[in-house]
Amino acid sequence: MRKSLTGHPTDVISEGEGEESSETTSDAAETVKRPLKNTAEEFEKCFLGSDDVDVQNFMQACLEYAKVLQKLGRFTASLVREAHSNISKIDQTYHMDPERFRTMRALLQGELDNGRHKSAPVLDDPSSAIGLLWARRALTFWATLYAALQTESEDSYHCFKKAAEQSYDKTLKPFNGFVSRSSFGMVLKGMPSWNKLKPRFESGEFLLEDMEFWAQTVQKLASIMEKIHDELNLADTRKSL
Repeated sequence: MRKSLTGHPTDVISEGEGEESSETTSDAAETVKRPLKNTAEEFEKCFLGSDDVDVQNFMQACLEYAKVLQKLGRFTASLVREAHSNISKIDQTYHMDPERFRTMRALLQGELDNGRHKSAPVLDDPSSAIGLLWARRALTFWATLYAALQTESEDSYHCFKKAAEQSYDKTLKPFNGFVSRSSFGMVLKGMPSWNKLKPRFESGEFLLEDMEFWAQTVQKLASIMEKIHDELNLADTRKSL
């Protein structure tokens, strides 16, 4: 069985209120680099027409987004590790023949042709198929959260935390068992206040605009990925631990 939010057991490091109280009430002068906009543009490069995904570009975009998460604080440490783990799984088959397995559809079909996933839709783990599955689910969580923030008060910590919890309920929770749900509870507990978190996105006045762009791009990409998993009977719906 898979474990944690994207399938692996891991400790969650909490920032907690104690640490926050020792910090200043606001971060230093905010630098505007717009990493959400930049990573959304990286995810745009993943589209191959309207029904397939460039695997190399997808892995690169995920790694770039993991850097964004890392800057948000220690509460994302487990999520960053899981992102890297999923990429390693995707690369497991991809690196054997990058030209042949350039697209997600070809990559997954290649695993099937090579005798992987004989009990499909139950997936072999590790495999590219399961790495893509959990990478998509994790990205869908963030896309759902960013979309929800378009209608929430941007200055309310409680609204942000509520949006995160509701987004988790819609995306990852249906596939998570007790241990994984408990891990997410620790992630929520470790979240700093929204006022402290906003500057870490380095987007200034463009933050909500960039969140919307990121959410729309990733949701569209995730929809294509989900369809490919479904068409190849690789949509493993088992719960993690």
